[in-house]
Amino acid sequence: MSMIEKGVSPEIKTLSMLRIAVADDEPAIFKVFYRLAQAVAAEKIAVIDQYNSGDEVVNAVIENPTKYNLVLTDGQMGLGKNGVEVARELKDILPVYLSSAGMPNFDIDDSKLVKEAGFSGTLKKPYSIGDVRTFLAFARVKIAQVAEI
Repeated sequence: MSMIEKGVSPEIKTLSMLRIAVADDEPAIFKVFYRLAQAVAAEKIAVIDQYNSGDEVVNAVIENPTKYNLVLTDGQMGLGKNGVEVARELKDILPVYLSSAGMPNFDIDDSKLVKEAGFSGTLKKPYSIGDVRTFLAFARVKIAQVAEI
């Protein structure tokens, strides 16, 4: 696991800050997401951690359910759980977003299917600065809604 963290004191309430766990088995893809996210919303991000598999991110969230307030997961990873399995396991804990360029037997453009699988939304690859900006804005709204429940 690679951890990239801004200096945020644990005593400071970071509910409105994004605390993102990213599950992707491609370090270069994580690096692109991280750089774009920092470029458009650095002041709104407390932490972005990388996990190399679905199993790793599920275990991290279950071990410490308040560390993150959203998960961004690749649809297909080499070993272990895929994105759909991650969403099914974590959807009742925090919002899970699918990050994919496409998956066999799963249409990421079908919003009904995406929701039924347990995802809060999607972020298509390849990432663009505009898509990441929009994604982070919508994610912050979703997190606020979940916090009110």
